[in-house]
Amino acid sequence: LLAMRIFPEKNAERRTWVYLAYLIPLFYGWTYFDPLAVLAMLLGLLWLLEKQDVKAGLALAIGTLVKLFPAFALVIAWKVRPVKRAFLVTALAVGVTIAVYGILYLASQDQTLASVLSQSKKGSWETPWALIDGNLLTGNFGAEIERFDPTNALKTIGNPPRVPPWLTF
Repeated sequence: LLAMRIFPEKNAERRTWVYLAYLIPLFYGWTYFDPLAVLAMLLGLLWLLEKQDVKAGLALAIGTLVKLFPAFALVIAWKVRPVKRAFLVTALAVGVTIAVYGILYLASQDQTLASVLSQSKKGSWETPWALIDGNLLTGNFGAEIERFDPTNALKTIGNPPRVPPWLTF
């Protein structure tokens, strides 16, 4: 549906088959949360193009709660929707995300802070940056038993980055 909104029908169909061909052999991606975030982001983009701003904002909020990258789709809202409507989409996406984190924070300050802060301390893994850093193992967090202790959130796993994280971001 998203491709049909953007491209001519024949081109959209061809692109859909190419996207499907990428997904089938990539079992790796199906074993993480990335497909959920991608689904929410694509739904948000589709609803933006269909001018369903409330649905788009909520979908992007859900995607952002799963992974950070769907929040970048808010840029599209500012491109394709009028300013007031783009503001509504952004306010919903950011507001729902903050509200959920607020509720989690009220329920457990230590665990919520540990969850958020640990993202900045993850070592590189399975990327060109990991090769540069000398991190040759899979996974980016410590042993499962250590994940329940919020004091471990600030421990860097693997070698420290040789390229500054702000640059790779």
